[in-house]
Amino acid sequence: MIKEFPINTFKNLDMVLVLPRYNGKWALCSDNEAWKCPESFIKDGEDAYEAACRLVMDECGVNDFELFPVWDFESHEERIKGRAYYAKLNTCANSSYALFRNLPENLSFNHELAMEKFAKAEVIAVTQMLMDYLDTLDEVRTYDIRNRREEGSVKDISFFEIDLYVDDAKNFVFSFPQMLQERFESELCAYRIFNDRFVLNISFSKFNPLFVVRFSIMR
Repeated sequence: MIKEFPINTFKNLDMVLVLPRYNGKWALCSDNEAWKCPESFIKDGEDAYEAACRLVMDECGVNDFELFPVWDFESHEERIKGRAYYAKLNTCANSSYALFRNLPENLSFNHELAMEKFAKAEVIAVTQMLMDYLDTLDEVRTYDIRNRREEGSVKDISFFEIDLYVDDAKNFVFSFPQMLQERFESELCAYRIFNDRFVLNISFSKFNPLFVVRFSIMR
């Protein structure tokens, strides 16, 4: 049985697991007649992040990528501790992996469970990317982020609300969706004016359509 834990639960890790994604598709490695995520034991002299970088470069054949830790895990039967990473691949290469917009049925692990875990990893990683991105915007004075997460429910972990406090809300609300699309391949679902606020509902994933972020542009 493999159990998940928050990041940095374990100091001494044995292995890393990577969930790579490129241009809206998952990059999976061949495992005989099935498909699996890249995984590797951590070598001597490596930390978990370095091992995950090596794994992406070796298995996916790319050097341009971003890594986001999503959870720690432990296998009680084998007494192995590890860390899972979401990898955003910025380039594609001819390698031993294949790209899937939807997860294939012939996975080396439970398909239904994989759907839940991949969706959860994407929500965690994109949320971190969003926060990092908002910190770079001069137009944003501050922001508050909330989620409706309940452990074990794909639907409930996938809805976020972010209040953005900006100086020029009227102009920002029209430029913001384009900025997000360039950075995240997002899709604008709808926007409206509500009680002197501009509200944008934006989807960030075709794989996980329930992952919608509601931005309230505050004056």
